[in-house]
Amino acid sequence: MTGTGSFEVTYAVGDPLKGEEKQVKAGVTPWKQDVVMSGINAIPMLTIITSNPEHPDGWLQCTISIDGELAVEGAVSSRSASATFTALPGATG
Repeated sequence: MTGTGSFEVTYAVGDPLKGEEKQVKAGVTPWKQDVVMSGINAIPMLTIITSNPEHPDGWLQCTISIDGELAVEGAVSSRSASATFTALPGATG
């Protein structure tokens, strides 16, 4: 993830329906996390919450890669915003 300002991020490390997630409370860019997932219910997913009173034009660019291939990319921009990014099966290639 690249961008300006601070953020919170919650990302799946397994089955998100079972609460298999981790959270970073005060992230700063650039930020990267490698996760090894397996199983039918493992879904690469992350949620970003921005809180940037000092950066009213703040933005974050996010990518999710699977086996080194881009699966999802997106951005959020605002003083306060949230977005969820999910890589669905077959999203690469």
